[in-house]
Amino acid sequence: MVGKNQQVSVERYDAESDYDFEPFDCGIEHLNQFLKSRMHKEADKGLLVPYLCFYLNDEGKKEVIGYFTLSSGSIEKAALTVRPRRDVSYSTVPCILLGRLAVCQSVQGQGLGKFLLGKAILQSLVSSKAIGVYAIALRAEEHNWPFYLQAGFTQSKHHDGKTFFYSLKQAEQYYKTLAKPR
Repeated sequence: MVGKNQQVSVERYDAESDYDFEPFDCGIEHLNQFLKSRMHKEADKGLLVPYLCFYLNDEGKKEVIGYFTLSSGSIEKAALTVRPRRDVSYSTVPCILLGRLAVCQSVQGQGLGKFLLGKAILQSLVSSKAIGVYAIALRAEEHNWPFYLQAGFTQSKHHDGKTFFYSLKQAEQYYKTLAKPR
């Protein structure tokens, strides 16, 4: 368990690194199992890029306390709200898919989920400078909707309402305001 004086880091998954996944439990079994048994396989196939949040435990291993995955994707133009939909001439819009985001129960409620979401948005923004990407998109279960809405994501009313997106132009504007001297 993370102590008050322990440094928490986030890095792109490295197959050569010594991670400790066993203590991880976010309370959602399929997210636990993904981290422990499928993540490395899907990363090796180039299907996604995992980012792991960890601290160094007493054995010197990187004990994972949170993670998120990014991959390429697209969203239907119809899923966008009216204003951005008018500006897009394609039937699908390129996006970065936030496939999973999970935080260990031992540190839930301490802002780590918001921190990881911010890291995912920032990484997506950086990637959008090399290739055309409109937004970061995700699918969320209903109990997580308030979290993403509070973070500034827009909920699509298309289909089942589980799709959320965050314009990377919006993210760029946000980071520019942070960079301005006060």
